[in-house]
Amino acid sequence: MIGSERFAVALTCIDGRIHDPLRAWALRTLSVDVLDLVTVQGPDGVMSSTDDEWIDRLADRVKVSRHAHNSIHLVVASHTDCAGHPVDEGQHHHDVGLAASRMRSLLPQMTVVAVHVAQVEHGWVVIPVDCGALEVVRA
Repeated sequence: MIGSERFAVALTCIDGRIHDPLRAWALRTLSVDVLDLVTVQGPDGVMSSTDDEWIDRLADRVKVSRHAHNSIHLVVASHTDCAGHPVDEGQHHHDVGLAASRMRSLLPQMTVVAVHVAQVEHGWVVIPVDCGALEVVRA
């Protein structure tokens, strides 16, 4: 670990439009100094599927940040206008909540939060998503 910097990690889309607002939100809300990024197109769509092999590979990438930087927070993010998972806002909220629940079951030592980065008139806003009532079933 470098110095006394505090790290979190985000499992998010490759879409660079959301990285800066997501980083700003994480630094402010989670009281960290650095946000590592693990990116994949449409992560909420990928992780809400039943493909456990993909889920495990993404969890392994998050573990690199956990072990190398002592990240204790994981932010799972979806966003408006996602080319990799083109669904409506309600479906994004459901899928990112399910994705966060799946990650929580694989990474119990981390605090996992789900957010949706929504496009608004003058930019982007990060909206926490409640995923407490979702059930995770591993095939």
